[in-house]
Amino acid sequence: MPRTRFELVILAEQASETCVYANSTTSAAYKTGLKCPAFEFNIQKIYHFLRTKTMKHSKDFIKLTEIFKKLRGPDGCAWDKKQTNSSLMKYLFEESKELKEAVKKCDIENIKEELGDVLLQVVFHAQIAKENGWFDINDVIRYLNSKLIRRHPHVFGKSKAKTEKDIIKQWDEIKKREKTKKRR
Repeated sequence: MPRTRFELVILAEQASETCVYANSTTSAAYKTGLKCPAFEFNIQKIYHFLRTKTMKHSKDFIKLTEIFKKLRGPDGCAWDKKQTNSSLMKYLFEESKELKEAVKKCDIENIKEELGDVLLQVVFHAQIAKENGWFDINDVIRYLNSKLIRRHPHVFGKSKAKTEKDIIKQWDEIKKREKTKKRR
């Protein structure tokens, strides 16, 4: 199969999803690697499908933040409302340790569960910060996005770092510059 092929997921007329591979130069369609009759892509359906999939995940995340807002709200949970960033630290360490153990055992289901527990801690801390007017989870995500792009100039910029050693050295140099800049 040509390298110019890209994968599209098309919402079929039926309720099922169909994975389709298309060669961008010939518009020939392939289904699971086998040549199929050519067809026209309905770009609106593709866009709607991809947007719906993306929005579903966004809705799940929004629901998670709303759950924390309710847990810490007036009619929420007494224990959750009492927590502070400091009081939650032991749980963050505990959940991180449990994730580490799940990874060591290569226990995929447990990894999923423990990642959820670590995410719980991140969202919990961000909710407390939001209530105090410091920042919210979106600020955390924006900062992380920016940091990942800054620290990967070999992917998002013009750096020529190729080897793992060069990439780690570059990461450390960028991190050091950022820390120095913050102290000023």
